Amino acid sequence: MELALTAWTARIDSGPDLFAHFWVVPAQAAALRAGVRALAMPSFERIEFDDHDEYIDASNAEEYRRNMAPEGGAKNIWLYDMIEVRGHCVRIERGYGGRSDPAILASQMRLIEWLLTSPEVTLEEWQLASGGQGYELQVARRASGAAALKEYLTAEA
Repeated sequence: MELALTAWTARIDSGPDLFAHFWVVPAQAAALRAGVRALAMPSFERIEFDDHDEYIDASNAEEYRRNMAPEGGAKNIWLYDMIEVRGHCVRIERGYGGRSDPAILASQMRLIEWLLTSPEVTLEEWQLASGGQGYELQVARRASGAAALKEYLTAEA
């Protein structure tokens, strides 16, 4: 079922970095991780860790992996998109507004739609915010439940 959702990024009017956090019922952490892994997100590359998964936009994945290596010599990646699944939380981050590739935003929205409609997980709480290094965190909206998120992303701006 495809929902007519407004892009989550359109609901945040500041920056530079954009964040979306989604928390499901804690007992559903394994279902959350498995469900996100099953989603088609061709614009992202998954990096698996023991306790979480990170999805990095494909254009930055190689540099990101180099930065994680002990001998990598970390280099700042300014424009990026990342999804992290850790415990019962999914975090989407768009560095400096993210890449301009519409397929990346489409993958993020596919994830949000799955969170709204999946019978495997129950969305308990969510938050859309902006900020970044040197910028105060500004919460655009924080609420509970899938119904509130669906209403927020389908309401007229």
